[in-house]
Amino acid sequence: MNVITVLLIIAVLSPFFLQVICLLFLMRYNKVRCQAKAFSFEQSLFLLLTLVIIPFIMFSLSFLFFLEYKSQKGEHWFYYIHDGQAGLTLMPIYLIVSINLSMLLFDEKGLATSRANYIMVATLAGIAAWYTFATLALNFTKSGPDFPILAIVPAITCLNYLLFLSVISKKQRLEPLDPLFAFVWFSALITSIISKYSLAKNIYENLPEEKPLSCCFVFSAAAKGHPKLVKSWVHPNIGKPVNRQWYIFKHFETLLSVYFPKIHHVLRHIYNYVGPSVAKRIRYTWQADLVYILLKPIEWLIAIILKLANYQ
Repeated sequence: MNVITVLLIIAVLSPFFLQVICLLFLMRYNKVRCQAKAFSFEQSLFLLLTLVIIPFIMFSLSFLFFLEYKSQKGEHWFYYIHDGQAGLTLMPIYLIVSINLSMLLFDEKGLATSRANYIMVATLAGIAAWYTFATLALNFTKSGPDFPILAIVPAITCLNYLLFLSVISKKQRLEPLDPLFAFVWFSALITSIISKYSLAKNIYENLPEEKPLSCCFVFSAAAKGHPKLVKSWVHPNIGKPVNRQWYIFKHFETLLSVYFPKIHHVLRHIYNYVGPSVAKRIRYTWQADLVYILLKPIEWLIAIILKLANYQ
């Protein structure tokens, strides 16, 4: 097991362990200290990490797991309700509540009196529960890597939010809820949920029927610069300009797919989403020249990695 693999394992497991520690802390706090003074500064910082930062990052990652073709998931738009833009419809609400929770952790008075804060934290618990369901039931892909184990973190996060709600409710000094706030808040929440329907249908209807061929969009576009600068030639099989930079990237992708297939799958998904839109903007030869030059540091870095890996 090499260093990169160890670091990746630590990066994947660290959110899980932090959420478990947060769960144990909130359980103990509810049991023996709930009527005491609010959280200390150090405890607030820890809760900020586990209740705000880590869940927000994980929720944001839903944007990265999009589909390439229809048969990759179930044959219904509902399977795509957690992908791409449909997966981000709740992001504005989640961001607002996360910012509010960040301030609430350092505000003992607000923690003890605001019923609006209680409603917003309950919303966070609901979103975490939805994220758990989507990860377990909808999956990220049917033909690609399966990640049901990732549902453990949002599931524990949901429990942490519920325990935090218990902390708020036990203060027993909650003010009445402002009707205007309730109307605006629940209207925005319902609108965000409903918008998932049209976005998921749009994603499903615009997916190709068959899996598209893998392509080096940006590197292929960069190879269309002035031949003397980019040192390109026409590939006899694909009939498009290629160069050493293009070949180095393809070799690196092959290496990644062999030794780190799951990482390759995720990175390829991201590149398939970003690459075509970037490549379409490279319309002129001088633009291709510029992109070729900008990609040079990446080419050199990949070449070093390939050499260290003894890749022929």
